[in-house]
Order: sequence, then C-alpha cells, then structure tokens
Amino acid sequence: MTAARVPGRATPPTRRRVRVGPRAGLALAAAAVVVAGCRGRGPADDERARAAPAAAALDAAGDVAATATAPPPTIVLDEVEVRLHAAAEGALASRELARELGRCLVDGHGLVALAEQVPAGRAPRHARLRVEVLAQPPPRGAGKVTVVMDAQLEWRRGDDAAPSATATGDASVGGGRVDVAVLAVAQRLRDAVCADLAARVAVWAADDLRPALASDDPATVHWALVLVAERGPSPGLAREVLPHLRGAPPVQAAAVTALVALGDPVAVPALTELTDLGDRTALTTIVEAVIALGGDDARDYLGVMASHRDPEIARHARDGLARLDRRAAAAAIR
Repeated sequence: MTAARVPGRATPPTRRRVRVGPRAGLALAAAAVVVAGCRGRGPADDERARAAPAAAALDAAGDVAATATAPPPTIVLDEVEVRLHAAAEGALASRELARELGRCLVDGHGLVALAEQVPAGRAPRHARLRVEVLAQPPPRGAGKVTVVMDAQLEWRRGDDAAPSATATGDASVGGGRVDVAVLAVAQRLRDAVCADLAARVAVWAADDLRPALASDDPATVHWALVLVAERGPSPGLAREVLPHLRGAPPVQAAAVTALVALGDPVAVPALTELTDLGDRTALTTIVEAVIALGGDDARDYLGVMASHRDPEIARHARDGLARLDRRAAAAAIR
C-alpha cells in the first residue's frame, strides 16, 4: 500500500505528508476539480472544466445557505490522505491525487476552505479527507481492470456523520499495460468523487433538507435521511420522509431511523404497513419504532402485536404498551 497526505513535509516513500500552509493554500484555492484533458484544449480551458462539477453544487449550497437563519460552519480541510492498494500503487501518484482532490474541495464559497480562508462570521469545522483507491487487475493481465475510489471526510471533533462519496469504474487492459488502464479509470473517478462530495457538502450545509429528500438519486436521499435523523424534530418533515419507506433497503432503514428521530406519530400507520409478520428482525425494528413514536395508532398496533404467534414479538409489544403507559403517566405529572 502507498499513502500520501496533503499538505508539505515528506516522510518515507510509503507515507508522504504535506501540511497545508499559506503557500499551499494559494495553490489549493486557485485549482478546482480534476478532469481528464482533451486534445486541442489549453491549460485555461482545462481549469475551467475542472471547476464545473464541484462549483455548481457548491454554488447551489451557497444560495441555500444564504436563506438560512444562521450561516453553516465552514469545513476547514486540514489534510488529505490518499492510500493506494494493489495495482493502484504502481499506476498512480498518491501525493498528486491528494493535492488534486484537496484543490477540488476548496471551493471559494465559504463551505470548504483552508484555515486562513474562513469567512467572517462562520464557525470553522476542522476535517481531514481520507481517500482509499483499490485497483483490481484482471487475471494474467487480460480483460478489464476495476478501480474503486472511496473518499470520506472525517471530523477532527465530534462523531456525527460527515460527507462521503464512492465511485467505481473499469477499463480494458491493452497491451498488458495495467497501469495505463488504472490511470485512465482513476482520472474519471476523481471527477465523480469530487462532484459527489461537493453535492454531499451542499446538502450538509443546507438548512432545508426537503429538496434533497425529493431527489431522484438514492444516494442523495440516503444522505439527507441521515441528516434528518441527526438534526431531530422538525415540524412537518415526516411527510417528506414517509415515501422513502418504500425505497431500497438502505434507504428504507434510514427512513425508519429518521422518522423515529422526528418523533411525529403521523408516521405510525405507514410504518405498520411495512410489517412482514414472518420476518422477526424487520418486525422488531418496526415495533420499536412504533413504541418510540407513540400515539393512539401505536397503541392499536401494539395491542394487535401483543398476540403475535412469536413469543418474543408479543413480549416486545406488551413491553411497548407498558412503556407508553409510563410515558403518559410521567407526562400527566408534569
């Protein structure tokens, strides 16, 4: 495995680190998303093309942030670390890839910046970007090489969810040159990863998550649901989450978690419609969610489930009714 960190001091060849400072900051702020160059284009044309995907997403986030009651924190990118695995080690330069991804994320709009670029009135949220690149060559060098690039922002403090992005691609190996094929795929993947990260940052910075919840992209919806769950109760938002109970398993699970965090009993009927009486794991999840939300519909549902043929489910439902009783008694005392 080969790794490099941006930003400046060099360590042994397998782990090179470069710290972000004023000089590096000028370079990072001036560059943008890395896109493979085209014939007949000059450097200036390439730079404008590189800026487009991330800049578009972050411009939109800036518009949303401007309408929020308070400006979102600025993500301060302290470090980018790239780790190369398998065939990626001999084909890619981890130090250069780390620089390119760092440049792409420093947007100039106040959402992602270096420490010295945080706009006045914005609280800094320090983070590092960890990138893993795996290239799996075909057997005996013939066929296609598959490359996976996974990027994850990690907060320096706090364990709440942070934006991430993953992209996968492949290319045919010509003339046995696996390294050339890996490089070609990686150039495409870094574009996708950068654009996706910028989009996730935009959602993270948004005060209103409804546009993201209405997205056609399941990954965007899933990320919005994670943020809904972290932010907690928001009047009326449960109705925007309910349609995603019919989504794919990861989206559905995130929707259940979000609905419980929102605490709106309006979600109970939709949750109970998901019940698969033969799936104990799924049924346990729904029962627990209904208990957490409470309300008259929850009591009706738990009353039925208290007679379920599975003794564990029935016990769970009876315990849930008792918890609702205790909750109601405590509320009456207050």
